[in-house]
Amino acid sequence: MKIVINGGYGGFGLSDKAILKLYERKCPVVEATDPKEYYGGAEDWEEDFKRDQDNEKSIFGIIVAFDGKIVRLDREEAHRGHPDLIAVVEELGKEASGKYAKLKIVEIPDDVEWEIDEYDGWESVHEKHRKWE
Repeated sequence: MKIVINGGYGGFGLSDKAILKLYERKCPVVEATDPKEYYGGAEDWEEDFKRDQDNEKSIFGIIVAFDGKIVRLDREEAHRGHPDLIAVVEELGKEASGKYAKLKIVEIPDDVEWEIDEYDGWESVHEKHRKWE
C-alpha cells in the first residue's frame, strides 16, 4: 500500500498544479467558503478555526472530494492512500508539494492498520496500536 505524507517541516499541502491534476482525474476541487466547511464540519471546528486565526494562518483553503466525500487531505488520513492522490504525486514528483510541503510516498504492507504521526508538519506512518492516556 502506498501513502502520501509530508517528509519535512511545514505541513502537508498540495500545489496548484497537483490540485488541477486531481480535478482532471474527476476529483471535484472545491474552494471552501466558510470556516465550518473548511474544517470539514467537525464538531470542534470552532476551536481549530480560533487556533489558526491566532497563528495568523489563512482560514480558507482548497478542499477536495474523493468518492463523493469532501475532505481536507491534511486532516483525514484515510484518503492519503487514495489512488488518484498517489498517481498525481507520482506523476508530478516535487511539483506536487504545496508551498510548505515536501510530499513523498511511503510503502507499507497491505495488511497493516496504520496512522500518521506528525511533529511540526513532519509526518511518518506508524502501525496502529493500543494507547491509553
